[in-house]
Amino acid sequence: MISIADITGVVLAGGKSKRMGTAKAKLLHNETSFLENILQILNIFQNNCISINQTQDKDVFFNNLATKYNATICVDKYNNIGPMGGLATILSSITTNYAFVCGCDMPFLTKDFLKSVMFDIITDCDTYDAYVLVSENGSEPLCSVYSKSCLSQIDECMSQNKYGLNYMLSKCNVNKIALPYNNNQFISNINTPSQYALAPIVAISGYKNSGKTTLMCNLVKYFRNKGLTVATIKHDGHSFDIDKNTDSNKHFLAGASCSVVYDDEKMQLTQHANNIYNIIGQIGNVDLIFIEGLKNSVFPKVEIKASYKDKSEIDQNTVIATVCQEIDNSSYCRNDVLGIANCIENFLERNNI
Repeated sequence: MISIADITGVVLAGGKSKRMGTAKAKLLHNETSFLENILQILNIFQNNCISINQTQDKDVFFNNLATKYNATICVDKYNNIGPMGGLATILSSITTNYAFVCGCDMPFLTKDFLKSVMFDIITDCDTYDAYVLVSENGSEPLCSVYSKSCLSQIDECMSQNKYGLNYMLSKCNVNKIALPYNNNQFISNINTPSQYALAPIVAISGYKNSGKTTLMCNLVKYFRNKGLTVATIKHDGHSFDIDKNTDSNKHFLAGASCSVVYDDEKMQLTQHANNIYNIIGQIGNVDLIFIEGLKNSVFPKVEIKASYKDKSEIDQNTVIATVCQEIDNSSYCRNDVLGIANCIENFLERNNI
């Protein structure tokens, strides 16, 4: 039997977040960063730790939260081997014999849920190398408890260039803890912009005056006629001007954190924006989000060009359709709204978005 005092709470925040395109630890959930939400929950442990990568060591965001929640910073000693490197660094650094390890991308984790899991572990009469949660999707190694005894297996796996946590766990003495029905949502990960927004996101991208706005308006009408609620975001890469003569803008320029003008049918909000992800997080319950612009983002895109022969300015791994005036067999004509919309629908369906 182990004691709760012998477990350090650890949040892994050093991932590359390639699919999201920005640091997930800094995304907001209920106006609080993902990382701070987790740290608030981990205070059921006497000791807490934030695991970060070597490039984050000087980032005041992590250091400020560590100070606020009396957590230690643990800088990953290993590069480019995923969470196993962070786990190895953590287990060799902590003063307790066990670590509860979770990702920073689990905004639905709750203190009551974690207390319930810890109760099952500390009341178990036997001891194990690891206590691994098992959901309907299988083992959840990034929401589990690890003993220092795992270090020998971690070292062996790393010497063989085998960095999968599930593979390492197959070599250990593991107690698998089945999650009760309907509890899987507590450990859900947010890995992509569409998961974060709770709606599919598609960018309409291309050079200036290429017809992005016209195509977006036509696509909005198409999906709206199908009964979907659609939100749009326009990115201006050159800093747009707000009408300085409006009362609401005078409020904003005077120092208001946000300014709203509304009537009985509509509203317009002006506030400081720092990145696209926090804007996405403020959008309410919709079925689909279109973004005009952001050709260098990770979002799936409809690319607009004058001719299919023109050199693309966009990473083709993110392009789901190419729209041109001069087309070939693999591109769409600009006025083929049905074809473009069907391409978007097929992409979302294939990828379960």
